Amino acid sequence: MNKLACCATLTMCCAALAGGVYAQTQNATAAASGSVSDVAAPVVVDARGHAVGPAIGAGVVLRVNGTPTYVPLERSGPTTTGPYSATDLQWGSSATPVFVSSDCSGSPLMQFYPPASNFTTIPLVDIYRPSVVARSGSSVQLYLASSAPSTQQAVASLLYVDGSCISYTRTVTVFAIETTIDLAQKYPEPLHIK
Repeated sequence: MNKLACCATLTMCCAALAGGVYAQTQNATAAASGSVSDVAAPVVVDARGHAVGPAIGAGVVLRVNGTPTYVPLERSGPTTTGPYSATDLQWGSSATPVFVSSDCSGSPLMQFYPPASNFTTIPLVDIYRPSVVARSGSSVQLYLASSAPSTQQAVASLLYVDGSCISYTRTVTVFAIETTIDLAQKYPEPLHIK
């Protein structure tokens, strides 16, 4: 190991140790004065106060049967133009399930959008198992991709974010769905950050 790399590694280790000592000292001081409770990573909780998972970016990392997946969140609001809640969140959607059938019946598939070839880093959401959220009225379905590799598939319909089925005829890259859960039943809205 060259001297520069050794020095950089030693500096990072010392900074991490000092940061941990500083954080522990600050936590103890704040707790003793009563000015701050625990300093911890933010967690998403459901309407019942049950922990959903760690808040990361504009979403939450959720474990489905032990498999981590990233699920987007959005501010609650009655319409697309607002007003929006400053504290209440709801399950968001970043994509929609596609179907081989023309009427959104049968097994849903998850369309995959590969990153552009000029990306040098993987976006945060792409390190977890792919999933898609579909909202239809009060039902919010999470479709978790299987562990099998993606395939090319001709599809004919798409379940739009408002729950309507639209024509979508093309060949796309998809993942098969391994598991479906109703997020509204398992983790009822509104969601909050604690």
